[in-house]
Amino acid sequence: MDLKTAVVVAPSGASIPVQKASQMLREEVEKRTQIRLAEAHVLPGADQPAIAIGVNDQLQGLAANLFRQLPPAPQGSEGFRVAVTGRTVLVAGNSDRAVVFGAGYLLREAKTRRPRNLTQLHLQSLG
Repeated sequence: MDLKTAVVVAPSGASIPVQKASQMLREEVEKRTQIRLAEAHVLPGADQPAIAIGVNDQLQGLAANLFRQLPPAPQGSEGFRVAVTGRTVLVAGNSDRAVVFGAGYLLREAKTRRPRNLTQLHLQSLG
């Protein structure tokens, strides 16, 4: 999945840790690839890739149809899920802290290349 035109979506009213996780994700992608991903609070149209990041209940309200396609949530406050649904990568955490862990996992698993044909996710590594 090519994410070079992706929008990072954090729900409006997200907590400070979720906002920081979104910021960290955007800054790390830019540092590694020289591409600045846009930030939004609503999902873009179906033709544009997105990375939606947030606590489970926030993401359920933001993207209910995509959220229902996620595997069951792991137990515990630090549990998170990272999954690809269509052209959207969902990073859903059981808590604010779990969202930060999920963003870090996504960054570790994303394979990036320079220059500019970048941010290719190897989907088989997510799951």
